[in-house]
Amino acid sequence: MLILLMLTPSQGVKEAMKIAKDLEDRQSQHSSTDASIALIHLGLGDKGQAMVRLSKAYQARFNPSILVRPAFDSLRSDARFQDLLRRIGLLQIGAPNPLH
Repeated sequence: MLILLMLTPSQGVKEAMKIAKDLEDRQSQHSSTDASIALIHLGLGDKGQAMVRLSKAYQARFNPSILVRPAFDSLRSDARFQDLLRRIGLLQIGAPNPLH
């Protein structure tokens, strides 16, 4: 995905969407690439689609350690992200956010 940094903005968006589509096509029943696809959508500024993918990743029992990546910082204040953290058990109601 580092190659996206070398492309023009319009080329980068097209390439990012192609990568997301390729990841979707390769996804098997036993592994989830939804968290990676969420990162692509975040990079494109689409928080809504990123949350959709994170919810799918949760349903597929993904490794939640990916959520500590700085790339997810823009979602930390989002109520949907907070809810996801609660469902995973990474955020207790009223407790300080361990990912901040």
